[in-house]
Amino acid sequence: MTFTIVRQAEQWYSKHSAKISQASIESSIRSMEPTDIVLGQVELRIETIATVGSITFWNHGSVSALAINKQSRAEHVLDDRKLQPSDSVPSLLDRYFREITELESSR
Repeated sequence: MTFTIVRQAEQWYSKHSAKISQASIESSIRSMEPTDIVLGQVELRIETIATVGSITFWNHGSVSALAINKQSRAEHVLDDRKLQPSDSVPSLLDRYFREITELESSR
């Protein structure tokens, strides 16, 4: 099995699912073509009482992370860029998860 960006995100989600469940009212992960270098992508959704977060990684090397305040509809772009060779998918996911939950606590 190829250890693609998508597979790294899937592994992170599996490893942290208990922590995610404690901090959210709903969470999900959806992968498409996880081993395809061009078409592969994964989307993680984390919903808290006040915030909806969406994190998408593509195997070709891009990431987009967005959080939306449910009440005000204010959007917070957490990240939207091409990944660098030094980027760690698990570390980025830790950061995005922390930022989404911090938005929840600052409501």
